[in-house]
Amino acid sequence: MSRLIQVDGAQGEGGGQVLRTALALSAVTGQGFEIARIRERRARPGLRPQHLAAVRAAALVCQAKVGGAYDGSPDLRFEPAALISGRFRFEIATAGAASLVLQTIVAPLAITAEGGQVEVTGGTHVPSSPSYHYLARHWAAVVARLGLRPRFELARAGFYPPGGGEIRAEVPPWPRPAALSLENRGALVEIIGTSGAGKIKGEVARRQADAAHERLWEARRLESRWEVLDVP
Repeated sequence: MSRLIQVDGAQGEGGGQVLRTALALSAVTGQGFEIARIRERRARPGLRPQHLAAVRAAALVCQAKVGGAYDGSPDLRFEPAALISGRFRFEIATAGAASLVLQTIVAPLAITAEGGQVEVTGGTHVPSSPSYHYLARHWAAVVARLGLRPRFELARAGFYPPGGGEIRAEVPPWPRPAALSLENRGALVEIIGTSGAGKIKGEVARRQADAAHERLWEARRLESRWEVLDVP
């Protein structure tokens, strides 16, 4: 067995992305790791339900041995084995972001022979996390430049705090990974926004869009186009 890489979970911004990136890279490369000081500077440090869901998902698709996977744990040991394809379902008991679980396992599933189908329940539009629409429109467009082409479907919206939403993903095999350089931001071409509402329908979504349009113009003299939709 190769020596485990030591990861400082408090480095940089010190959030859950350090853990999720380590999980994804570990599953893809087969290299195990130990991570300490997980989310150390957060108000509620350590592993929370949404992070545990990502750990369980990554562990399942690469048949990993895991130590320290419990609520509030500051440390985790992750030793991957062989990747498997198939159909998977993962549940986040809270409104934790389903998108972040999917971002963790898309690449590992894509390098299997058959890819995979995934359903994740939890939050789909929650604070401080990428929404379903960001995942499906923006993140998917960026990873497509790597040759990764996951497809996402919003089965049911889940807002904070109850959650209860569901995102479905189809992950085809990734036969030819491509290089990607994102060193430069590039020039602003256009601002296109989406405003949606769940139980409170179109009128509120339209007011949100109008307010954002006005704010962008008042603050920066930026024009924007907005799509208003009802979220299922």
